[in-house]
Amino acid sequence: MDDAQSAVLLVAPSFNASLIGAGPTGAPLQPLFGNVDFKAYNIDFENRAANFSISQALVTDISYANASFYGCAFASYQDTWYTGRNASTYVVDSIIYGQTDCEPALRLLSAIFFINKFADLFGFGTAWFEKVTLANRACGGGIVAWKGTNLTDAPGNRYGAYISNSRIIRSPYANATAVTDGKCFLGRPWNDLATTVYLHTFMDDSVEPVGWTPFDSARPVIMNTTFYAEYHSYGPGGNTSARIPLEHVLTDEEARAFTVDKLFLGRPEWIDHEYVS
Repeated sequence: MDDAQSAVLLVAPSFNASLIGAGPTGAPLQPLFGNVDFKAYNIDFENRAANFSISQALVTDISYANASFYGCAFASYQDTWYTGRNASTYVVDSIIYGQTDCEPALRLLSAIFFINKFADLFGFGTAWFEKVTLANRACGGGIVAWKGTNLTDAPGNRYGAYISNSRIIRSPYANATAVTDGKCFLGRPWNDLATTVYLHTFMDDSVEPVGWTPFDSARPVIMNTTFYAEYHSYGPGGNTSARIPLEHVLTDEEARAFTVDKLFLGRPEWIDHEYVS
């Protein structure tokens, strides 16, 4: 399903550029770029389509744009956060409420700093989440579902989701009957070029010990072109000893390659580096 028009916040240069599209390649590539410096501070975004999962209910759709968020909250159930094609996003000191869907399209939620909500994040661009809390309302698939593409289609775009100095927890607002212990995968590949990296992240016991899962029964193998990595995960779900063999447990030297400046190929002017929580 492609219902980007239901997003609470949509930052894109055209309607077609906002579309998500299905499958590994998504909606057709657009020769457009929109807002180069969108910023939001201390705003709560909520999609009130229902108080339970009803398929996609996006809070954000950021596509073909640069956008950053400071001290915000993002609330929905399935597919809360979307960083779209050729988009770059940065989220800090924020919270994301959501759940991982139980069917094929798992999304990476939202994040809010020091707050206990969980998020379902999905995307096709480059997203950095710093000091966020991902609070699970329920678990079924992966916390993050991401796509990648070749640099011919998006020169300079380092596709992937990067979660740093953050927390993964069960939401205190989760339904009492929702079973989350050992049920939440860290991610699954929306296509075979997916990249997801967790750095210095607390993980509660909702995290599945193997960490990562294939997309669905039609694509039952995680290919070696997919890059999944962790560095200094901690907490009950942070033990990497049972992770899938494909995962990279980064060394100190390897982890130094994952910084905001290196991922965005320079010090991004569209990020407020002076922000203090």
